[in-house]
Amino acid sequence: MSEQITDVVACNKQAIIEALKPHGIVKVVVEYYGGGDSGGTEDVRLELDNGETVYPPDVSVIYAEARSRYNLETRSFEVETVSKKEKPLATALDELAMHLVESHHAGWKNNDGGRGSVVFDVNSNEINVEHEEYYTESNSYSYSY
Repeated sequence: MSEQITDVVACNKQAIIEALKPHGIVKVVVEYYGGGDSGGTEDVRLELDNGETVYPPDVSVIYAEARSRYNLETRSFEVETVSKKEKPLATALDELAMHLVESHHAGWKNNDGGRGSVVFDVNSNEINVEHEEYYTESNSYSYSY
């Protein structure tokens, strides 16, 4: 990830975590699944300190979005603009989780696909991604007599 994209991710992470704190939410687990060229978020769990699961609070966050283009000379994406928009917390959680997965596993939902989870740990101020890729294995044998 470019430094600009890293800054956008850090900004969004902080906005989301700060929005969760006043509601006593200590962990968010975004589970995703896909294959056959489609997929996305399957479930979002928000947990309180006592383990109770709650619905996302009806609050908004200021979410930064980077618009980029592909530079053929450098063979990399370059950020053209960064804009900030107000988004519902639930939307921001989904978008940041999927961005983090796709930034390391582009095309994860193609062919056999994959699944995983993105865990927002409010107390440690960390986001952890666990990803599994599915694939078809093939063994070929040839014999001549």
